[in-house]
Formats: sequence, structure tokens, C-alpha cells
Amino acid sequence: MKNIRLYLLTLMAAAFLISGCGVKILPKTTQEGIIDPRHNSISKEKEGIKITARSMEWRHDPSFLDEYFTPIFFLIKNEKGQKVTVSYKEFIMFDDMGNQYNAIHPEKANEILLARDYYPFYPYYPYYPYTETVIIREKEGAYTTFGFGVPLFYYYRRSFSNISLYALPEGDIHPNAQVRGFIYFAKADKQSKELKIKVKIDAVEQEFEFILQK
Repeated sequence: MKNIRLYLLTLMAAAFLISGCGVKILPKTTQEGIIDPRHNSISKEKEGIKITARSMEWRHDPSFLDEYFTPIFFLIKNEKGQKVTVSYKEFIMFDDMGNQYNAIHPEKANEILLARDYYPFYPYYPYYPYTETVIIREKEGAYTTFGFGVPLFYYYRRSFSNISLYALPEGDIHPNAQVRGFIYFAKADKQSKELKIKVKIDAVEQEFEFILQK
């Protein structure tokens, strides 16, 4: 029993180690604007609209979101003197391979993850150690702790509400106000080396460039 437990814990540790060595999305330093490498941010201002884009910012549940999507955090401040409108359709990402990635509505991103029946090594707490049990929770699915408290299989179908909660809100931004949140794109192609995100707020368009460090 101890050997089995040690083996499974080793596999879990290896999985977390591998997942922590993924692709880094970093601001390209040869572009206009204020670049902050420490916070992976790019800030640009044009015609009274200030936009800051930050990569590597997702630190919420689900922690594996960047395995399927490219979440980019945006802070948009309106100093234009009149209302401006934010729309997801005006956020488009391109890579150096010629691929286009349109912004994905947070509810759609949530549905895509919920369509998956198996989430390996995804921790669910609390579970009951050293007991053989199957716990079923309404609207949240089930998992098994085979005798020693290590979950072996997850049937996990609860809603990932953080995806919507932390998303950039669509709609009007009033003068001297700002909005913030994530825009979700599909994960970039494995062969991609650079990303460019075009953002259009009313008639004001700006571009944010990132490199993929593998």
C-alpha cells in the first residue's frame, strides 16, 4: 500500500513539475509604449484611451486554463471625454504563422472546459484521507479516494465561475472610468513564436506584441 501511494504521489509531483515548465508569454521589447518586463505588461495610450495588456496573469481556478486558452488581462481607461464601448469582437490575436484567434466569450470558454469529462491531477478539497469512499456533490460530480486519500479519478463537471467572474466586461466605459479583466483566446499553435493582439475601442485601434518563450 505504501509503495502504491508513493508511486502515485511521484506521478502527481511530476505532472505538476511538467505543467510548471510551459510556454511563457512575454512582452516584445521592440514596440512602442511602456513595457514592464517584471509584470509582463504593455501600456499604450492613444486619443484619450489608455490600454494595458498583461500576460501570465491568470492565478485563479481552474489553474490549468492556460493549457487550453491564452488568457490576457486588460485594463482600459477612458479619458476621452465621452463614452466608449468595449466589444469582444474587437479583440483579435494573430501569430507569426498567420493564424487568427478571435476572442472567446467567457461563457463559451466555460462550456468548452465542462465538455471534458476527465481532469487529471486536479485537486478537489476537502477529501477524506485514509478512507475508501466516493463522494457525490450536487452539480459538482464525483471523485474516488481509493483507501488512502489520493484521488485516482475525477468526474468533475462543476461550472468554472471564475472564467466569467474575472472576464473583461463588455459595454460602455464612461468618461474618466476604467474596466479590467481577462480576454480569452484559443491556445496558440505549438510552432508559434510571436503573438500580436489588435484591440479596437470605438475608432481607436492599438496593437500589443508578445513573444513565446519555450
